[in-house]
This record gives sequence, structure tokens and C-alpha cells, in this order.
Amino acid sequence: MTPGGRLAMAAACLVGCRFRLHGRDPETGLDCVGVVAVALERAGFSADLPNDYTMRSQGMGRVASVAGDWGFVSVAEKPLPGDVLLIRVGPCQSHLILCGEEGTVIHAHAGLRRVVQSPSLPEGDVIGQWRLLDPQ
Repeated sequence: MTPGGRLAMAAACLVGCRFRLHGRDPETGLDCVGVVAVALERAGFSADLPNDYTMRSQGMGRVASVAGDWGFVSVAEKPLPGDVLLIRVGPCQSHLILCGEEGTVIHAHAGLRRVVQSPSLPEGDVIGQWRLLDPQ
């Protein structure tokens, strides 16, 4: 299985977890960065993801500058399972989304207060896309 496939499977197991800003524990809640962090850990990878941002900030734009440290490369192609997308969902708000199997997306939905798996992307502009490198 590809690294992205492992990441997508790990993320799918988080569907239903509660939403909590800066959340990094599935038992107490996850935010969008927490979903990526926990899925990476469960898929056998490690990442020191940022935790110093607010709900309405552009601070997650730093993701682009450190994604390589987490084993990701920037891509501009059709998303594959395990790809991480950064979406601008508002003028001052960015959101991380993990691509799941069969074209679904997995993310922490603040409005629904839980991690969801959806058949399509939330509204917004994709401003970054990263894929895990295959270590072989």
C-alpha cells in the first residue's frame, strides 16, 4: 500500500471524532491540523505540526513552508488518497483537508463539531496540495 493510502485509511478511522480547536487527541477532539497529525502518526509517520494559530487566521499558510519536513512534496495534479489540501475557505481562514478513498475528503468540520468524510471539497480555493513521498 502506498504511504498516501495508509494515511487515507488512518484518517478515515477518525471520522466521528469531536471537533476541538488545537485538538490532537481523538478522545477529546481534533481540528483540521489534528486530523492530519493523528493520521500521520497512525500511518507510521511523524510530524511536528503547528499549534499556534487561531480559528480565523492565515497562520496555516506556514504549512507550505514545512510540508517537506513532514515527508510531503508539493503537487498540482488530480488528488490521490492521502493527499493533503490547503483550502482558503474565507478571507482570513485556511483549512487542511485529507483526501480519502474514492474521491472523498476527510476533515474536521467546525460547524458540525466533528470529523467528517464528505463526497466533495468544501467551498473555497485550493491554495496548496501535498503528497507523501514513497520512501523506496
